[in-house]
Amino acid sequence: MSLRNLAQLATFTLAFLLLATAGCQSARSATDPLPIGRGSYDGPPIELGFHERGRMVELTLTLTAPTGGYRFVLDHAEIRDDQDDQEGLRIASLFLSLEAPAPDEMVTQALVEHELNWSRHHDAFDEIRVYVNQRTRGAGEPRPTYRRADVIVH
Repeated sequence: MSLRNLAQLATFTLAFLLLATAGCQSARSATDPLPIGRGSYDGPPIELGFHERGRMVELTLTLTAPTGGYRFVLDHAEIRDDQDDQEGLRIASLFLSLEAPAPDEMVTQALVEHELNWSRHHDAFDEIRVYVNQRTRGAGEPRPTYRRADVIVH
């Protein structure tokens, strides 16, 4: 292969790599905070249940969707010290996503219950905060934004 051909190959390879990675975002670091938006979650109510299992506490989050086609998932969970509190509270933050069906999807017209479970040692946290990222399937939201949810504790 001539030097000229090698230079052309290197140029094409570089151009391909630049085009292939255009618009790609770097992965979120474990220390990067998740984006929390203003306002509060306004979707279907979320119920929170506690179940003690020995030294563990199992949290059950239940959401009743108004129709079929919803997806309810735990994206991330973390326990951190509350920076605004002098007592040193440890806060468990649960980051959830609720994906609604697209407007043109055919879905079951019935209430559908979704349940998520999360377990930790009973001494691991003092308070729980739940944040929800609401989106509609196919809407192409650019980046998730989580909003604080008021949960019904049982």
